[in-house]
Amino acid sequence: AAAGQILLLEKRRPPAGLYALDLEGADPQLARRIATLPERWPEAATPVETIGDRRYRGAVSAMDLSADGRALALLSATHWTVYARTPGEAWAAALQRAPACAGRLPRRDPRLRRVLYEAIAWDRDQHHLWISGEQVPAPLLRIAACHRRSG
Repeated sequence: AAAGQILLLEKRRPPAGLYALDLEGADPQLARRIATLPERWPEAATPVETIGDRRYRGAVSAMDLSADGRALALLSATHWTVYARTPGEAWAAALQRAPACAGRLPRRDPRLRRVLYEAIAWDRDQHHLWISGEQVPAPLLRIAACHRRSG
């Protein structure tokens, strides 16, 4: 809101686009593409992988912007990632750098193996992420995450 924009993310296989709408823009308005998410997969592919897994590897299913507008948390089926930007930097530039931090979602617990993770949000403290899935009851994970890149 401080930047006068709403950010929207394409929920599709990579490369997905990041779009913006102006809060005080014309009615109706067309969302404009402001960045392309990198095709990033943080680990090597497994030797045996279904076509669907290979095709949608790294596809982002959720996104949340930190309260200060400097950190973008992204969620895929297997990982969470945080990209950070410096004040005034465009998201297009920030998304081309390596993420500020990332992590693999838990799968060792048999109850979590089939979870379809679909929601991510910054905690009020802006140092943790809440992640949840579609199942009922849905798992609710609170994960410590970096927020800012120095500079």
